[in-house]
Amino acid sequence: MPQPSSNRSPMVVQAAVRRLLAVDHVLTDAQLDRLGLHGQVFPSLKLTVAPLTSSSRSHDVTFRALRSDILQTSPVRLAHLAGTAAIRHALTQPTDGWQADPGGRDTRPDAVFTQDDDRWAVEFDAGYGRAAVRRKLRAFEQEYAGVIWGVASAARASHLTDRHPGLHVMTVQYW
Repeated sequence: MPQPSSNRSPMVVQAAVRRLLAVDHVLTDAQLDRLGLHGQVFPSLKLTVAPLTSSSRSHDVTFRALRSDILQTSPVRLAHLAGTAAIRHALTQPTDGWQADPGGRDTRPDAVFTQDDDRWAVEFDAGYGRAAVRRKLRAFEQEYAGVIWGVASAARASHLTDRHPGLHVMTVQYW
């Protein structure tokens, strides 16, 4: 993981953020701050987002990307990309071997990583219905060694773990 930026030149910090954004596509200022980095030189978009589709709470979030056109997708998609990045960071998964899918396909995972010659599916869930969860898990089980399922709330994580005992569920935050 990157070290706090106070000892590093702005060019070194900018290069580190550029490498992360090239893989994660979108990060938030909060995520960068937790890594000891800042993204002020990169295009940004500040939005108020709800962590779960049914959530009554919301957070002001500044999203960063390499290019401004990346930020012109839906707020839900930006949150999804940042949530997927949060999973990678929580797993301390390096950028090599990680492939995020910025397109958001229904039967493809949000990201795939390779570890010990096994391919793992990664999905960020901000409130999928039961049928969508089952559909995605069925689509992933044939092709991947396992699934990492990230969610934005401990209650949702508990619910999914109860429903799908073999599923590796983790709680992550991008705000």
